[in-house]
Amino acid sequence: MSRWLDSLAIGDTVQAKGPVGHFEYTAPGACTLHRKPVTGVTRQTFVAAGTGITPAYAVLRAIFDDPADSATTAVLIYANRHEEDVLLAAELDALAARSGGRLSIIYTLSRPGPDWPHARGRIDEAMLRKHALAPGADAMAFMCGPPALVEGVVKPGLLATGYPTERVVVF
Repeated sequence: MSRWLDSLAIGDTVQAKGPVGHFEYTAPGACTLHRKPVTGVTRQTFVAAGTGITPAYAVLRAIFDDPADSATTAVLIYANRHEEDVLLAAELDALAARSGGRLSIIYTLSRPGPDWPHARGRIDEAMLRKHALAPGADAMAFMCGPPALVEGVVKPGLLATGYPTERVVVF
């Protein structure tokens, strides 16, 4: 979206609406998906790349800033090219710190510098198998990022690990 907006000329107009979506986090362990309630979701895996962190961060904040939610656990796998591309790192780290160990964050870079202390490489099925929470009746997976990554790697990778299609949500 950023590149497209940057390509606009001064005076161009843009129409926008929203927020609208097929997913809404409604309460601890509960959401609506395509306007149907889903409950008992206490284990959540988030996979984000670049600016795709935005919807994941919104849901993670809703979970871990809610004092009534003490049961939900989550893993965030967050990919970027370079360290300076990582958005919201301080906010995400603070969220993980106050989650009481219920939020784990895996940062990974495809082009890390020599001092990068976290994971290296692109998200692939092996990384998903290693870090994503296991599928189950209480688990869902959420993703947002470039279509080639989401549709070509993450979604098929999560399905290969055993997640059913209805428990894999693309923001």
